[in-house]
Amino acid sequence: GGGLLAGAMSPALFGSKSKKKIDQLYKVISMKNVEIQKLNTMVYEYEYQNQELKQALYESEQEALQRDYEEFKQPDANGDDVISRNEFSAYIRNYMKAYPHIPPEEYPTFDDFDMNRDGLVTFQEWQEYLYQQQLAEQQQQKAGGYDARGQKATASANLYDQTAQAQNFQALYDQLQQQLKQQQGGQYRRS
Repeated sequence: GGGLLAGAMSPALFGSKSKKKIDQLYKVISMKNVEIQKLNTMVYEYEYQNQELKQALYESEQEALQRDYEEFKQPDANGDDVISRNEFSAYIRNYMKAYPHIPPEEYPTFDDFDMNRDGLVTFQEWQEYLYQQQLAEQQQQKAGGYDARGQKATASANLYDQTAQAQNFQALYDQLQQQLKQQQGGQYRRS
């Protein structure tokens, strides 16, 4: 039984038109295999780039975190990893002496940083303030105006600008992830 079926499927029994069609199908399959190999190579390259960007993002975030921590430690005169109201006041006074052209009302206050109102500023609160200021500045730029507190964000710009680079890496990483998903989706739809 099996031999008859195999013989019946032989190209020699179909004639020259059928043989040409089968040869064309083999060529199409061969071309599709080359396309699949190219797509697999692209996927591999994107995955490699993705890993490189993840590493760069991680390193950038670590550098930004280190810079933020170093900035946080400047007013911490006694080195106890929290900033008291007195330490903050001394730091701002020195800062104001270094930048006399900035009006005092434009500087952030201790209460701006002391989110939980316990009289101490932790590194986490410091980070949260910088993050909130960055968001406010982004909204201000989109709106083309000033935030509710006037220009206070301008005086504290140097405190949170260093985190902007991490945001750019994240946006780039997200964009590449989206492209990869679209290409993978396209590959599956064509099959």
